[in-house]
Amino acid sequence: MSKRRKPKQEELMLIPFLDILCSLIGVLVLIIVALCVAQTQRAKGITTEQFELSRKFQQLSVELKKLRVVVADREMIAALQAKLKALTDEKQQLQQSVANAAQTAVKKKEEQDRLAAKIAELKAQLEQEKTAEIPIGQELGKLRDAAAAKEAAAQIVSEPSLVIQRSSAGGSGFGRFIFAEASAKGLLLHLGGGQTKEIPGPDPISNPDYKSFLAGLKGSTSPTTLVFLIRKDGTEVYKKAGAMSESDYGINTAALPLPSGGNVDVGAFAPSPALPRR
Repeated sequence: MSKRRKPKQEELMLIPFLDILCSLIGVLVLIIVALCVAQTQRAKGITTEQFELSRKFQQLSVELKKLRVVVADREMIAALQAKLKALTDEKQQLQQSVANAAQTAVKKKEEQDRLAAKIAELKAQLEQEKTAEIPIGQELGKLRDAAAAKEAAAQIVSEPSLVIQRSSAGGSGFGRFIFAEASAKGLLLHLGGGQTKEIPGPDPISNPDYKSFLAGLKGSTSPTTLVFLIRKDGTEVYKKAGAMSESDYGINTAALPLPSGGNVDVGAFAPSPALPRR
């Protein structure tokens, strides 16, 4: 038997596909090469133009710093020159002031010398006048003493004594009565037998004699009343002395205003104890 022939099959041609594939590979290789070349042309991520601009900027920055240093130096020099000029002017002013002060001192010295001579001359004249006025002063003193004596005598005659009488109702139960005159001149303590003791000054509370007197009254065994005879100008002295007697020493006090300026007579009362001596 004869073999049956197989029908012929058409063959598939792959040449166009290979051409396209080769063309695509070539294009890709070209792109890769271009990218590599572009990458090689970059320096640290910047282009050549940018690198040049950065280098120029750095150079300009360095030059700017140098210029700033130069400008600062010039400004400092200018400031120092201005300060030097100010110090020079101040020095000149001080020199002028010293010169003026020296001239003023010379003038003052001359003026002091003239004043000293004038004072010496006036002192000499004053001594001469004092020497001439001594007899006149002595005569005036005598006249003043005579006038004072006459005035005192007239006052004694014109102003009668003030007699402090013991009341008929009073008795020995009231104890002793001690008298102290209060005036602007101070206190006048009646010690009995016509004796008196002056406590001068408008503030008797600081006088040690008055304190000793109050201490003696405080130490007395019999009841004692300190009677203040108040002159017209002795109110303030009485307030201070009376307050001290009562508050500091516990002494009973009484007050009796005087109607005139005559002498006080307390002879109707028993003599007071004398002021203790220090």
